[in-house]
Amino acid sequence: MPATTNRVGTSSFKPYTPAGEKHLPKSSIENLIPCIHFGPIKSGVIYVRPGHVRYQMEKYKALNEGFRVPASYDVDTLEPTAVTLPSAEPTAPRPRPARNAKSRPVICLNTGRFFDSVSQVANAYKLSTQILNYHLSGKGAQCKGRRLRFATPEEITQAEADMNWTYPGELLPMGK
Repeated sequence: MPATTNRVGTSSFKPYTPAGEKHLPKSSIENLIPCIHFGPIKSGVIYVRPGHVRYQMEKYKALNEGFRVPASYDVDTLEPTAVTLPSAEPTAPRPRPARNAKSRPVICLNTGRFFDSVSQVANAYKLSTQILNYHLSGKGAQCKGRRLRFATPEEITQAEADMNWTYPGELLPMGK
C-alpha cells in the first residue's frame, strides 16, 4: 500500500486531509503553516504543523527538493511576523493624462460623462468601436440605448481644465 501523501487534495476513492493528519477534520487548517514544496515531479502547497517544519525542511533538503516557508513566518521561531500595511493617507488626485492628438473626445448625452476617445467609451459601456463609429457618424439614432456625440472644442478645453467636468446640458433618457 502506498504511503500517505502530505498534499491537500481530493480523489474519487480516497480523500486527503491537511498534511496527511488523519485525526484532523478536512477543514481544520487554521493552525497549520502553508509551505511551498517544489520538486522534479510534483509541486504544491503542504500544510505543516509548526513543530514539524524543521523536520520537513531537513527531509526535503535530503531529497534535493525545494521547501519554502512563507515570508510572513520567522523561520527560527515560526511565529507570524508583523506585516506593515500601506498607509491609508489620502493621495492627491492624479491629473488627467494628456490626450492623444488623433483621438476625438466623446460625450454621453444620457449620463453627461466625458470620454477622451471612442475606445474609452467602448471599454466603459462594453460596446464595439464599429457600432460607436457608426452611431457617431450620424447613421444611427442611438447606440444600444445610449446617445453620444463628439465634443466641441469649447467642451474639450473645459474638460481639460476640470477633471470631473460633465455635460451641462439637459440629459436624455436611455432609449430602447
